[in-house]
Amino acid sequence: MLSQLRKVLAASALSLVVATAAHAADKHKVAFVPQLIGIPYFNAMEAGGNRAAKDLGVDFVYSGPVDTNPVDQLQIVQNLIDQGVE
Repeated sequence: MLSQLRKVLAASALSLVVATAAHAADKHKVAFVPQLIGIPYFNAMEAGGNRAAKDLGVDFVYSGPVDTNPVDQLQIVQNLIDQGVE
């Protein structure tokens, strides 16, 4: 199951990197914002994202709220967009 999650996350990260219109010389930064941090399911997603980022040569940002608060999650996403994260 963990292997399957990593593959899905790697494919998602790859599609984001390929689809972006940023300059080739710039190192891409991909983010994943889970609904909630600190639970095994999303910890596995973070591990898969870090592995995929290393394999693809991109930066990976994992950030999320400590509880299931959609307002906090939206603020995190907006902050990442403001920082130019893809």
